[in-house]
Amino acid sequence: MDGTYATRSGPRSGRRIVCACALAILLGSSPALAGKRDKRFAPSPDRTTATQDDQGVYIPLTLPVAPESVTATASDVGGIDPTMVPIIDEDLKFMVHGPGAQIRADDAHAFATGAGLVVAVLDGGFNLNHPALAGSLGIGYDALDDDFDAHDPGNGIDDDLDGIVDRGGGHGTFVAGMVLLSAPDVTIVPIRIRDDEGWGTNAQTLRGLEFAQRIGADVINLSITNSDWKQREVMHLLGQLVEAGAPVIVSAGNSATSIYEKEMALSEFTLAVGAVDSRDVLADFSNYAWITPMVYAPGVDLWGPIGNPRDDTWGTWSGTSFAAGIVSGAAALARSVHPEYSALQIHDHLRRSVDLAFNAWGWPLGSGRINLLKVVTQ
Repeated sequence: MDGTYATRSGPRSGRRIVCACALAILLGSSPALAGKRDKRFAPSPDRTTATQDDQGVYIPLTLPVAPESVTATASDVGGIDPTMVPIIDEDLKFMVHGPGAQIRADDAHAFATGAGLVVAVLDGGFNLNHPALAGSLGIGYDALDDDFDAHDPGNGIDDDLDGIVDRGGGHGTFVAGMVLLSAPDVTIVPIRIRDDEGWGTNAQTLRGLEFAQRIGADVINLSITNSDWKQREVMHLLGQLVEAGAPVIVSAGNSATSIYEKEMALSEFTLAVGAVDSRDVLADFSNYAWITPMVYAPGVDLWGPIGNPRDDTWGTWSGTSFAAGIVSGAAALARSVHPEYSALQIHDHLRRSVDLAFNAWGWPLGSGRINLLKVVTQ
């Protein structure tokens, strides 16, 4: 990296510069960026030194979040649950699923593109040098290293000894690409809360949420899992973000079971997203819900930016993480056309802006698959 992020041209450019300066004052550091192996930012004085266990998972010792601090333990570790990534040559991309037509993206963009809005993507495995993200990035944050450099293409080492090198590499890049598929003119703020293997802690999630709160993000995307979502600090911050007007979009998970096993998806402050295939049939890996209102989006064999092994690498990926990215972009479109809505009203609006989707037996799902044209015209 050259030490700066690209920012969107036009009226928002000045805003991003002002935002960068404001962040420097707010967080007490210069927003100049540094490479992962040449860090220029020491941890803030209020941060406790992190330790590393024998599987390479960083475990902060305290949670620096008001109103109360509690001790974080290894049981608070969560991940991003990435599925396998087939890398396909650019010439063969016609063989994979491009979901734009399915969700009526082009039709919707005649009404709104998300211009002027900020989507905070809290994730890991960001390659911010990918050309697909050029011109769409704002100043990001790394909650693991406590600096403004969210770039993490991986270290080429199987740190968690699961037999897969850099298992989380490219995950955040792909999620950001799906946000831009729905809302091509939003500004993406990458917030690194997971390492290149996909692991992180509640404490890092909290730091990332704090950053999103400080910059006034318009939409929050959380395509992650945690072992203890009911932790009061997490719920406290989510409540504050929603009260401030930011819809919080979360992935339902890839366990092919009810989201009742994923407490974050059941939070009153979030909108859970499951995955369907190109036929609007529930993906065989996707979590689901019959009673809890949630939405679905394409999440099978999607074509998008990965940034691994090369900066410009594209490929196919499947997962509810990427369906959530599509719906986060939809939330930005909804905010564009309904600036008067609260965050929870945006959630409800998205639940209504759907087409029918089905399970494998042909029964309609509790809610349907997102339709962007309905998002901007209803």
